[in-house]
Amino acid sequence: MHHFSLQKSRTFWLKGLGILLLVMAVCTVLSRVAASFTVAKVTVAAPSERSITHTVLSSGRVEKDRELAVITQPDILVKSVLVKEGQTVKKDTVLLQLDMDSLQDQIDSITQKINALETGVSRAEQDDAQTTEKNRKAVNQASSKLETAKAALAAYKKKGGNDEATLAQLKDDITAAQEAYDAACTARQEEKTASKRALEDAQRANNGSGTLEELYAHRKQLNKIKENSGHVCATADGVVTGIVTTVGQKTTDTAAVTMTDNSAGLRFTAQITKDDAAYVAVGDPVTLQAAGKTVEDVKVDTMEADETGEKLTVTVLVPAGKLALGQSADMEVSRNSEKYPCTIPLMALFQENNKNFVYVMEERDTVLGKKNVARKIEVKVLEKNDTYAAVEQNALDMDSQIIVDMDRFVEEGDEVRLMDE
Repeated sequence: MHHFSLQKSRTFWLKGLGILLLVMAVCTVLSRVAASFTVAKVTVAAPSERSITHTVLSSGRVEKDRELAVITQPDILVKSVLVKEGQTVKKDTVLLQLDMDSLQDQIDSITQKINALETGVSRAEQDDAQTTEKNRKAVNQASSKLETAKAALAAYKKKGGNDEATLAQLKDDITAAQEAYDAACTARQEEKTASKRALEDAQRANNGSGTLEELYAHRKQLNKIKENSGHVCATADGVVTGIVTTVGQKTTDTAAVTMTDNSAGLRFTAQITKDDAAYVAVGDPVTLQAAGKTVEDVKVDTMEADETGEKLTVTVLVPAGKLALGQSADMEVSRNSEKYPCTIPLMALFQENNKNFVYVMEERDTVLGKKNVARKIEVKVLEKNDTYAAVEQNALDMDSQIIVDMDRFVEEGDEVRLMDE
């Protein structure tokens, strides 16, 4: 009987133990299930050393960088225009055909004006020569009379003459001859100066169409056009951007045709914001993308703010043959900062009351054992882009487990666990 009672008691306690273990197992499962709903799952990463790269993107258009004005001589009738706007031309391509009769009329008119001015110069040269010869003779005669007067006085003295009246007269003759000689020399100089000025005035004379020098140059240019059969040609490889003259009109002294100069390349322009301008400077390398074509090894040439100061126009010089005039393109400008010893993913950074902070995962002892909890640490941001932030190293160390992603919001002291647990 006692043995049966002991056996029954043992069975009871074994059943109780089994039930207890089952309850504990169920509680553990329930605890884990509950934790899966209440404990935040996180992804962590350690700080790393890197440069912060700032990339500025913008779209723009390829424009002409330098425009040439094709100018011909004025007042010549345009017979035909042989190109149209937007046409690509090579150097020496004929742009305009001038009327040869109108051209010859211009040459004849300029020649008549040259002849008239040359006649004036010729007369001034003759007057100058005549004045020079006249004054040469006058000075020579005065010099001869002075020498004769001096010789008469010397001869009288040599003969022993001592008559005071005669000596006085001979000396007066010398004085008069000297004055006449000096006057002749002065007149020669004055008249020479006057005749030279008259000649210079004739050579610089302007009859309303220019001086002789200018008319000579004008006629020379007209003759060059005549020798080229009245053709006005492109002065470089490029694209015709404007035709100012029309058939039946006369040329002017301004551009007849405007065109780009392909040897100077093209220019890409785009606008960026004032904030982006902090990461772009003249001389920075640029990459351009247009219609599947990449252009590298180009740099920012200029930066100019608009009237509001909120936007800046960036220009980039594009070498000849790289892109087409009027083509749209995308610009990328990248600049790397110095290397920072402590950088973190930007998504790990939070801000509250104008202060920046991060959460790190730390292991702490609790009544239920060791657990991972979130700790809030204030940091000072040195520089950031849209991916990473550089922070002062004193708040963190290279072993810090920074929470960079979480499946729910956490606060200081909240229990957390890794995503893969």
